[in-house]
Amino acid sequence: MRGGAGRVVSLAPSLTQMIVGLGRGDRLVGVTRFCDAPGVAVVMDAKPQIERILAARPDLVVAGQYASVTPATEALSAMGLDVLSLPLDSLDDARRALRALGAHLDARPAAEALVQTLDAALARARARAASRPGGKEPAVLLVFDAGDGYVYTTGGGDHLAELLSAVGARNVAAGGPLTTRLPLEQLETSRPDLIIHAAPDPQFPDDAAALAWWRAVMPDLPAVHAGRVHVWPDASLATHGPGLARAVDRLSALVEAAAAQPRAAATPTAPR
Repeated sequence: MRGGAGRVVSLAPSLTQMIVGLGRGDRLVGVTRFCDAPGVAVVMDAKPQIERILAARPDLVVAGQYASVTPATEALSAMGLDVLSLPLDSLDDARRALRALGAHLDARPAAEALVQTLDAALARARARAASRPGGKEPAVLLVFDAGDGYVYTTGGGDHLAELLSAVGARNVAAGGPLTTRLPLEQLETSRPDLIIHAAPDPQFPDDAAALAWWRAVMPDLPAVHAGRVHVWPDASLATHGPGLARAVDRLSALVEAAAAQPRAAATPTAPR
């Protein structure tokens, strides 16, 4: 008889990825519509659907500590269901979540292996950054979403800001809110050397589409002028899943490539 919870509902894509990474994907009986879990019942759209969750008859419900799901997880807990609510912001949160899921799903060795793999990738990235000639820190903009005259990015307090620090990059929005609405005009001062869209979306499905957009709105940025605009091909960077270690290695390589190039001088602004 297998140990740990046998039927699991996941209300966060990061937790779904972790469960699959622990080799327990066969225990998933409910997920969100944003999760990559073909064939598993969807029990959450914008908010959890309590009736659907109950219909899945879970032994365990796992969720992130977000305001949008708290009322539902509290209600499910009051009904007697086993609910595991986990913070999902920092890298330490990722480690704790992996270990907590490992304990609940009888997968402690697999969880510890994933934590060690992540820590090894971070150590490699820090070593590469420390050996960089002159200690150069390329300016990097991480993009969550973009609109008319602004982008959404990280100001700090999440795993993405920690990753930028680990790979020896300077976050151009450092010091702002966790999710920062950054006017494009501010980039004229910070002048990112590298722009990374954290995940593909219909507006930016690939590098070419993103670069075309940036050439139309901010062509004189060093990153745009050099063609250093990238769309992350999957959710491994934006989420806390088991692919995060590979994402660290790829992010480190992109930053190292940007650091190896001379920084373009600012284009003088014509008098108005």
